[in-house]
Amino acid sequence: MKTFFAILVFLASLGYVNASSFFPADTTFHYQNRMVVIREQPDEINVSVYRCNEAGDTIRSNKIYEGIFTDNKSVERRYENRFDIFVPDIFKPKEKRKVAASHWAGFGIGFSNLPNGFDFDGEIAS
Repeated sequence: MKTFFAILVFLASLGYVNASSFFPADTTFHYQNRMVVIREQPDEINVSVYRCNEAGDTIRSNKIYEGIFTDNKSVERRYENRFDIFVPDIFKPKEKRKVAASHWAGFGIGFSNLPNGFDFDGEIAS
């Protein structure tokens, strides 16, 4: 009976050692409000960077960077998670439109304002 348990413990430990070589542990660390995950496979290394909020919670879908490095090549991707569309005011309802500000009817070059021709005597032309 002792021999049976000894063999069973030996086989279980052998399976654990064998499985740990197939599934290497991933490395995860936090640096300046970012979470960096490094996954190592036999032929490549995958580095992913995620953004964390102020509370320290990680938003997994908010990936910033991913890099896949192999012996022959490397692929790097940067993710922008915003999608802004500019809508001109003419297509907005009248109550949401901004009041149009009048524009200045002159021409300026640097600090020189030229609405009435060239006036470079140190005064602003009017």
